Amino acid sequence: MKDTINFLDNYLKDNITIVCAISGGVDSMCLLDIVKRYNVNIVCAHVNHNLREESFEEYEFVKKYCEDNNIVFEGIVLDKITEGNLESEFRKRRYSFFENIINKYNAKYLLTAHHGDDLMETILMRIVRGSSINGYSGFEKVSIRDSYSILRPLIYLTKDELYKYAYDNNIEYREDKTNESDKYTRNRYRKYILPKLKEEDKNVHKKFIKFSEELNDSHNFINNKINELLDKYYIDNKLNIKYIKEMDKFIIKKIIFNVLKDIYKNNINLINDNNINEIIKVIKSNKPNLIVNLPKNINLIKKIDGPMKNEDQS
Repeated sequence: MKDTINFLDNYLKDNITIVCAISGGVDSMCLLDIVKRYNVNIVCAHVNHNLREESFEEYEFVKKYCEDNNIVFEGIVLDKITEGNLESEFRKRRYSFFENIINKYNAKYLLTAHHGDDLMETILMRIVRGSSINGYSGFEKVSIRDSYSILRPLIYLTKDELYKYAYDNNIEYREDKTNESDKYTRNRYRKYILPKLKEEDKNVHKKFIKFSEELNDSHNFINNKINELLDKYYIDNKLNIKYIKEMDKFIIKKIIFNVLKDIYKNNINLINDNNINEIIKVIKSNKPNLIVNLPKNINLIKKIDGPMKNEDQS
């Protein structure tokens, strides 16, 4: 708990306004109990995902807690959806709601209840699924957005430590029964893999924090270098490959990915390793006037003695 308090002491200055994402579970109720001890203006943001009957009772539980503790409550009930990537869609809706509340109250920080076990689960799932350096790092203690920052002060604590804190401080909370279901990938990691890691080292989550920080630092360093190269060789949607092609393959891949991210923006997940490897082959080839076909009718065209650029066929 000492690390969490030291972390919060650096950010929760007197009279600032913060938004706390509170579900009603043990993690978020512990977070709310901790931050309400500071001299700050707290806005509780609660999202009812409308997936379980209990979620409406949880909504009322959090609302009443806020009323009893003189905390501003902002809640939303999301429209029910049953198709597509529910986790991704709900996350978009959640953070859209949070940002609206942040703007409404001119808050400086959004606090979430992600803890050490969450970080381990996220890293392990991404290793198994496949990701990038940034993805493998999980999530940061502080994520900076345009007009606010996301703080995750519970990252230093395990789930068991939060249960103990709730017990010691008589904190009421609600338990989501779906957390026990093996249907969900995260639950399987939580129930079967994390306990084995903790048998090896009860403080293994701290090793994951260090691992995450190392990857984030590496990602930031690499990204800064790549941006310097892009400023020099990527101008007006044209990439000068005369100099790029002789660089290390890792650097070329990062340059290509950032170029594609500039083109695809939020649809960058449509790009896979095969797309990037095909582009590298074209860059390194001595043949002129080659074309790489990409998703969403995007072509990358290699011009003789000239740069590669993107064109939209649609």
